Amino acid sequence: MQVHKLFAFLASFIIRKPKYIFVLFHLHNPPFPGVHYPYPILPLKAGDLPLKHKLSSLLPALFLPLAVGGLAGYFTRSAMSGYKLLKKPPFAPPGWVFPVVWTILYLLMGYASWRIWKSSSPARWEALGEYVLTLALNFLWPLLFFLGGWWLAALLVLIVLFLLVADLIRRSAAIDWKAALALVPYLLWLGVAGYLNLGIYLLNR
Repeated sequence: MQVHKLFAFLASFIIRKPKYIFVLFHLHNPPFPGVHYPYPILPLKAGDLPLKHKLSSLLPALFLPLAVGGLAGYFTRSAMSGYKLLKKPPFAPPGWVFPVVWTILYLLMGYASWRIWKSSSPARWEALGEYVLTLALNFLWPLLFFLGGWWLAALLVLIVLFLLVADLIRRSAAIDWKAALALVPYLLWLGVAGYLNLGIYLLNR
């Protein structure tokens, strides 16, 4: 059957991650002459894709960290009033700063993950796996800090998260320097969050 050959071709294409990707555009040596293609095919470089194809992969990448942060915010919304009553270390930013900064950081994280994903580097999968792990810890931290009030456990999670993001930046720099640069504000803000977490733990235990 020609159908199973077509699926085998698509699978091998994804696994081998070749330089060119196939888009439905013009007729250029279809891989299986015996198979009827409703549209012609032309190999194009990923950078030559139309804007709508780029957005179709960029938007989910931006949405994922926003969804993770929004879900964590939903679960911890009832605990925010208690946070206002805590003693805080010097130079603690006002409350309105946090949602603004995190929204920007989530967008930068999504952009960085998109640049890593669309690269042809064989190391991208390790970097993306580490990125998913940072998202999981980023989701866990507010649950521990705000909802559970386990400030020391939350601080330990932040330390691990800081080290993971630093390593992710290192990996990303070898794949796409713009992706690595987009993650730097995330690392810096984790340092600020660590300072606040430690200060709140010491002042309120």
